[in-house]
Amino acid sequence: MSTGDTTAVWDELKDRRDRFDAWRRRMVEELVQLPDTMQRMREGSENFKLVGERLNAATSSLEEITSAYQSTISDSTRRTADVAAALRSQIDSLTSAGSPDRMSSTLTDIQKSMETLSRLNPLWPNPKKK
Repeated sequence: MSTGDTTAVWDELKDRRDRFDAWRRRMVEELVQLPDTMQRMREGSENFKLVGERLNAATSSLEEITSAYQSTISDSTRRTADVAAALRSQIDSLTSAGSPDRMSSTLTDIQKSMETLSRLNPLWPNPKKK
């Protein structure tokens, strides 16, 4: 083996050692940061867990609100149908009796009932309050 060959081999070994040292330094830097990275991952997973729990609670609340609203709507619909039937009956009896004052009073009562229903229903279009 000639001196030139030996020098080339040593140069190649030196390059390999330099690359290995650079890789080792990068690995040490990464390993030094690993505890902080792991702590951040733990905090992140706790945050995801908390968000999941809150979403679950919010979903449950929305389901309860929906159920309550549906039962309220069905109750309101039934009451409105009852009022409409009573109104038809009253209007028929008032018309046959020929009493405009009683008719006006009945219509005023109906108007007040509808205003109350409108005011209490959050999804019913509500004119600006005076």
